[in-house]
Amino acid sequence: VKIPEPFGTTIANINEPFEKGRDMPYFFHIPRAAGSTVKDILGKCAYVRIAWNATATMERLKYARDTQLVQSGQVDVITTQYLHEGATLFDGQQHRGRCFAFMRHPIERAVSLFYYLGIATHEPTYDPQLRYISIEMWAKSKRVEHNWMTRFLSNELKGDLTPKHLEIAKAVLRQKCLVGL
Repeated sequence: VKIPEPFGTTIANINEPFEKGRDMPYFFHIPRAAGSTVKDILGKCAYVRIAWNATATMERLKYARDTQLVQSGQVDVITTQYLHEGATLFDGQQHRGRCFAFMRHPIERAVSLFYYLGIATHEPTYDPQLRYISIEMWAKSKRVEHNWMTRFLSNELKGDLTPKHLEIAKAVLRQKCLVGL
């Protein structure tokens, strides 16, 4: 299975040695899987300069790429949930990403997301109606996520998924991403 570009060439394989000055940690922030905690620990305890808000949306990622955030030396870690778009911040030659992520069981993550989105007024996807429906009703609705991990790992954010997308997602994790559970 071929990993889509530019991810295939701008993100180092996990079996390659780390090259100081070339490789930069690249955190795949999976919602409701300890991502905010990881960013807090890195930024507040380890004093690492993190691209936090600069990479939170597709528009911000484009701006970060256009202003050469990675090449600027202003950050030590890139973090985003847009794994493939974020990979465009690296050139693969002088600067490569070293992907890592923390994962959570998909059912536990979905349950956490359901309860979180009903109270997180600061989130763009906040939905106060979730406080008034059951998790079963939400799971049967069109508002529930459908294969979030496969979509973001294979870069197929919309449309139908096929077994090929699952194979790409598994290849990305196997070849490119250090995973913590």
